[in-house]
Amino acid sequence: MFVEVCWLKPRDQLSLGLETSREEDCRKRGWFGNKCQYKCHCERQRYCDATTGACPNKCETGWFGFACQYVSVTFRTAGSKNLRSWWDRDYKTCQQVFAEDKVLIKLREVLPVTWLRIVGENAEHISKIQISINAQSVFCRKAKVNFKTVDFVCSDSGRTSEMILSNFGFTKVCEIYISKGRNVALKQVTTQSSTYRNWGSENAVNGIFGTVDGSDEVQSSECSRTNDGRWSNGFWRVSFPEPMNIIATDIYNRRNPSRRNCCGQSLIGFTLIVYDGSFKSLYSYADRRRHPLDIYHVPFDQSHSSSIIKQAMNVKINKAMYSSSLNLCEVVIYGGSLLQYTRTNRVCTVRVLKLECSLAAKILRPAAHPACVATGTELQITSHTHTTHSTPAQLT
Repeated sequence: MFVEVCWLKPRDQLSLGLETSREEDCRKRGWFGNKCQYKCHCERQRYCDATTGACPNKCETGWFGFACQYVSVTFRTAGSKNLRSWWDRDYKTCQQVFAEDKVLIKLREVLPVTWLRIVGENAEHISKIQISINAQSVFCRKAKVNFKTVDFVCSDSGRTSEMILSNFGFTKVCEIYISKGRNVALKQVTTQSSTYRNWGSENAVNGIFGTVDGSDEVQSSECSRTNDGRWSNGFWRVSFPEPMNIIATDIYNRRNPSRRNCCGQSLIGFTLIVYDGSFKSLYSYADRRRHPLDIYHVPFDQSHSSSIIKQAMNVKINKAMYSSSLNLCEVVIYGGSLLQYTRTNRVCTVRVLKLECSLAAKILRPAAHPACVATGTELQITSHTHTTHSTPAQLT
């Protein structure tokens, strides 16, 4: 009934929880990881563990999963039942559902549903829940997190703003998290066509979204800016270290409402292009708005053959020819790694789900050879006596 899980060993099991001075400094600034490259998302902005990213209590609202690195889509339920407990982030408040119940879930945005986590009274009962998207039943592989929690990894059924849950049996459901992916652009390698003073390209993936009405001095450390001039091919680009599945992009503009006709106009008419490793175009988007937005939401629409862009290695944003520069305060790209991984019982101590294994390997084993290693198109589970194979998760 359930797919396998992946096991990982921290990069130094004996020193797990013992922080170096550099890690401590990183943690106090709200980050973690061997290069301070992952952002903490803990409730009440509490510090997370400098090595694993684990929070002392809960994740910040809107985040869940391993090290609280996955964005949860906001949703509400429709119908006669009051199911507020499904999104209140309190595992103790649950709602009884029955076999004949069908619950309509309305998402706040239109996205492909790649995987979701359901917490309830009993994982065996939860695993029997059926999911329908776009009026069709969806095949989902199921991964048991613990005796109350199950992850559903679903096939690509297109973009949707609604889904139906049914076949509950007789059980209680406490929490549902619908994944939008994680920010795969954060702290990645960037470049741009030119740089205005110290407005570096890396500022657009530094996890800071730009101070509203901030001075040039403040925003220059938060945002990127080119210095191309009109009628030139100005651009900004982020590159991934491995192929990614990506499902949406948010672009945060420079926001200075008190300065008339300042700053935000540079994004009018921009184009966004997704490339593979050989710079073959996988997807392109051209913005046609005549007025700038504070935040641009760039989904991959139904005109593309899939609602998920696969094998992405580079995302490039081009300015319009009539703009003199390109200003970006943050580029957030939602998705996950394509790679699947292996585990060996002798060296594994930390249990994570298969679909989170890629992220866990990067965090827990950044320098040494990881317990989870790439195996291409399938997840290979290695033990002392046998090896099993399972189909890879679509989005990890």
